[in-house]
Amino acid sequence: MARLSDAELKKRKASLGQEAHAALVKSGVVHFRLEPHNIERIYEVAATRKIRMGQMVREWVLERLEAEMNAGEKLHDSSLLVSELISPALKKSHMDNLDKDDLLIRLKLLERLLSAQADRIDKLETLSNRKDGKRRA
Repeated sequence: MARLSDAELKKRKASLGQEAHAALVKSGVVHFRLEPHNIERIYEVAATRKIRMGQMVREWVLERLEAEMNAGEKLHDSSLLVSELISPALKKSHMDNLDKDDLLIRLKLLERLLSAQADRIDKLETLSNRKDGKRRA
């Protein structure tokens, strides 16, 4: 049997990876490993919620997927909201119409939005770092 060159081996490996990906998607079944204590914890939560463990884990994965897919969109939407809150307060003509309470309300809303944005960024950075760590391993 002839030995494959490095380029041929790389091409074959990529092709097999694509075939495996397609087969996994077609099957609709994903397997992954967890430590026994985490499996037990998942069963406990599912029992508390009175649903099957697999159903609950599927919900979690789909919720997280949706959050990941919308993360960039939410950052953009929040930025628009922040500009809507700030811009009237920065206009001199509008400043005369704003009282102290209105400014404090706007400030508190901005603080909450910025805090939520910081949390989202931290979560995305943590996920990115985890993915980078797994790629290196």
